[in-house]
Amino acid sequence: MPNISFLDGCLFLLWSIQMHCFHVMAVSVEHRCQFAREIEDCDDVMNFFKYFELMYCVLHIRSKLDEICLVLLYLLIALALMVTIFHLVEFCFAPMLKVISIKLRMNEYLAGATLLAFGNSLPDLVANMLPVRATAPLYTITLSNSLAVILISGGTIVYLKPFIMNGHNTVKDLLFLALAGEVLDFIIMRGRQVTKQEAILFSMVYILFVIISIFDLILIRLNIRSLRKEIANLREDKFPSISTRIELNRLQSSLQQLEEDNQIKIRKGISNERRSTRRSDSFSERFIGFATRKVDDDMVDVDAEVTRTILHNSGNPKNLFLFSEFFESILPIDIEQWNGGGFCNRLCIILRAPLVFFCTIFIPVVDYHLDKHGWSKLLNCTQIITCPIIMITLTHAFFVSSYSGWFIKLDFSYSVWTLCGTIPLAIIVFLTARTDMPPPYHACFLILTCFSSLLIIGICAAELELLCAIIGAVFYMSEGFVAATLRSFAAAIADVLVNAALAVQGYEKMAIAAIFGSTLFNIVLGISIPCIFNENAQKQNASYWIYGIYGSTCYIFYNLTIVTFLWWTLTFNFYARRSAAIFSFTLYALFLLYCFLVELETIHEFSPDRIFLPK
Repeated sequence: MPNISFLDGCLFLLWSIQMHCFHVMAVSVEHRCQFAREIEDCDDVMNFFKYFELMYCVLHIRSKLDEICLVLLYLLIALALMVTIFHLVEFCFAPMLKVISIKLRMNEYLAGATLLAFGNSLPDLVANMLPVRATAPLYTITLSNSLAVILISGGTIVYLKPFIMNGHNTVKDLLFLALAGEVLDFIIMRGRQVTKQEAILFSMVYILFVIISIFDLILIRLNIRSLRKEIANLREDKFPSISTRIELNRLQSSLQQLEEDNQIKIRKGISNERRSTRRSDSFSERFIGFATRKVDDDMVDVDAEVTRTILHNSGNPKNLFLFSEFFESILPIDIEQWNGGGFCNRLCIILRAPLVFFCTIFIPVVDYHLDKHGWSKLLNCTQIITCPIIMITLTHAFFVSSYSGWFIKLDFSYSVWTLCGTIPLAIIVFLTARTDMPPPYHACFLILTCFSSLLIIGICAAELELLCAIIGAVFYMSEGFVAATLRSFAAAIADVLVNAALAVQGYEKMAIAAIFGSTLFNIVLGISIPCIFNENAQKQNASYWIYGIYGSTCYIFYNLTIVTFLWWTLTFNFYARRSAAIFSFTLYALFLLYCFLVELETIHEFSPDRIFLPK
């Protein structure tokens, strides 16, 4: 620190206490290192890395060109974080949700609207609870993220896999989204603040949605029982009349439709040989063009018991192929994808291999699609030891925030005590399990999968949120513009990839339910829970920063999205067509264009100008 007087030092100390970390960009380049180290808020908003200190103290960035080059590096890091989130959700979290849904006897819609929606929305909820969003425009962030999820993710699903939507559930979800948006706008603007009581009452909207969804499934199953009894009674007639036959066909058709929505099924795609015999299933017709292809069933049901015992032979030794199976399991490169992929595909496989290897080492997989449900005896035994250690260490580091220079310091003094319980447990599993079939308690690994994947997804989402804010600060973008565009789009990318993968796998109804469920979760709990614990939201006139400059713009486009979505579903009789996907993409492009023109001050935002009367 340069030589300064005592008074200047006191003023600088007071300023550093009150100054926001992102105000570092407001001072000259020569003083940014000093400010990044002295401002107390930087210790609060940063997570695992102090990016400003890395930029101006370690790398000694002094020119705008160097800043742009480093921003490109940050973009690559953000891309790696999104790839990690996608890998965890697709290969760990989504299979886990399918297994839990089967165990809880959920149907495809309820699983998507609750469990999958929770998994997709949890990173956004964690980000809203972080100090970096203590005074962020939560309303703008949440509604712009909802726009991206509904329009981009929903449009992608409809484009890749046109299907017939469930009319009752679709209308119910859209009406709940409209209700949540209006109630939230009323709460924020009525009292110019959000009290704890209002936040708690607002959270009841999501609870009501879950209760109605569960009650709807119960009614479906009661109706199925009633239809089965009526069909059985009609079949008892040995000489049925024409009217009886017509009634029987009607009841059987209704029963078939209800049974399709009764319970989730494990599906997988048909073999390449069978698909290649179908002319309509060529790549260009399936994924390219504007014409809506015919709805067909190119998925087959998977018998979970068959995949569990497919390699089992009672005459095999318990540790047959123990080490070869272990090395095959930790290999981060899929040999089949490598052999069938081109140059770009192989390059992507190589680049994501370190991330895949890290996730494979620590996070167990329970997937009914895979042979032996993803069981690898030696790997799973080691994960019993490594998974709790990494979870406790990362959680402790995240909350303590003790740094060693510009990066966080990992403390293993607490997590090492887990070895007292995990090592004996791993030995017991090793002695009782086989290599050719998962043990009966394999489902218990879902606990490790759930907590470890949620933890790493939350950490990646927090770092991704921070990187987007830093990129916006480096280019001197307004916080509202970054929240409405960069943050929302980055947060929606993971949802787009996960839901698109589910749709291609034959779970398009689950994916579309997850879109509506996660949007409602973000709007209701994503704002109410942070407002309960955030004292800044309970202060007078807090609605100004909660709503944000782009709040009215997001509000108008959000309601336009709900109305138009309801309009085209009713027009197409709930048949999701590619034209609706193109319309969704166009509407979101118009939203981005409007925000960009507002940022350039070419047009005025929808929100009124603030007028402060003199006292």
